[in-house]
Order: sequence, then C-alpha cells, then structure tokens
Amino acid sequence: MKRTDLRLPALVIFGIYAVYSCALIPLYQYLSADLVLSDTLWWDIVDFFLNLFEVLGVAASFGFLIHSIYHYGAKKCRGLYILIGGALIFKYVASIIAISIVGGSLDLTADFSSYVVSLLMEVTELTLVILLAHKWISAHIAQNRALKNAAETLGQEFIPRGETLPFRKLFSRTNPLQRPAFWGMIAVTVLRLISFVIGEIAYTLVGYGFSAADIPVILLYWLLLIFIPSFLGYLLALGCILLAEKKKAPGPDAAPEACQS
Repeated sequence: MKRTDLRLPALVIFGIYAVYSCALIPLYQYLSADLVLSDTLWWDIVDFFLNLFEVLGVAASFGFLIHSIYHYGAKKCRGLYILIGGALIFKYVASIIAISIVGGSLDLTADFSSYVVSLLMEVTELTLVILLAHKWISAHIAQNRALKNAAETLGQEFIPRGETLPFRKLFSRTNPLQRPAFWGMIAVTVLRLISFVIGEIAYTLVGYGFSAADIPVILLYWLLLIFIPSFLGYLLALGCILLAEKKKAPGPDAAPEACQS
C-alpha cells in the first residue's frame, strides 16, 4: 500500500474527529454546564451531532479499510491500520484536552473508563469489518480467478462473476464490498443500543423512575442518536469506498487481484 493512498483517509477521518473533539465536545460541555442552556433544544441538537460525528468517524474508517483490503489485501494495509489507530488516539486525547479547557484545568485523576470502553467498542467494530472484508473479498477474487483459469484452459472468454464496483444498488447481499460495510454498521448499531439500554438501567437504579409514557421518548432518542447516525454512516462508508476508488492512481497494483497475498 502506497503512502499516497493514505492521504485521503487521513484527511477525512482526522477531519471528522477534529470536528468531534475540538468543536462539538467543548460545545457540549459548555451547554451541559449551563443550567438554562442544558434544558433547551440547542443541547439536543449538539448531542445529535456529537453522536453523528462519532459514528461517521468509524464509518469512514470502514469504507477506507474495505477499499484497501479489496486492492491490497489485509496484510498490506498496516499503514492504514496505524493511521486509524492514531486517529482514535487523537480523538480521545483531543476530547480530554477540550474538556479541560472548558473546565479550566486538566484533571488527570478523572474517571476515563467510559473512554476505554468506547475505544474497545470501536476497535471491536473495526476488527470485525477487517475480518469480514478479507473473508468475502478473498472468496470473490478466488472464485473469479478459478473461473478465469478454467476459461483460459478451454479457450473461452472469461466473464467475471459477481458485483463489486461501481455499486448498482444501495444494499446487496452478494457484493463483497457492501456486505462488510453493512454488517459493520449493524455491529455499531447493536453496541450503541446496548450502551443506551445500560445507561437507562443505571438511571433507573439511582432513583429515576421509568413508565410507559417514557417509551415514545426513548424510541425517538434511538432514532435520532442511533438509527439515523448508523444509516448515514453506512452511506458514508460506501461513499468513502467510491471516493477512494476514484482518487486511486492507476498502476500495476491497482487491480483487486493484488489482495491475494
């Protein structure tokens, strides 16, 4: 994998996390600390974009990982793995610094366990996408390689099987590039739902009551903070794949067969 192939992922992923950590996090902390503003629609708007950009960062990573594995194979994408790991570290370090600036001091004794849990969740999601992309893309290329060899042996024209790029529809059960993006976002959705439910249980245990009247509100929060960001994240993942393919410089390693290493 060439260093030039890392420029676009670096620009997109670090750009998303810069907005998240350096703009949305301090704004969220400022609104939360104000008793008046924290009870206004502005707090909900910032909360929505905070969740959205956090999901978009992971989704963009999905897209660039899938595209790189398609062209180079999982073993040759170490540079991209390091870049994404660095982006995640930047996200949390910048968030801690931003919160400290808003609070007026850097408190290294604070409880950072939520950051650790969030980081482990993101690493799990990224690892899942890498494994699925490698599995399905390798199977797709191996199948077409076998068909090509058979066609050459029989003196017949080789016609590739299956769909890859460009995408013909929004969702596909067979496209080896869309499938890992879809299931990666399903994993994001499920883990965020679990986290939300655990948070609601914790609020209940500390004395906040829960009734049937709260269900519509909770469903609305699920829609705004989980399902909509996940759907937009899936669109971004596909968009990053297409954008990376468009920006990729032609060369002998540009063929997807290169992922068979």
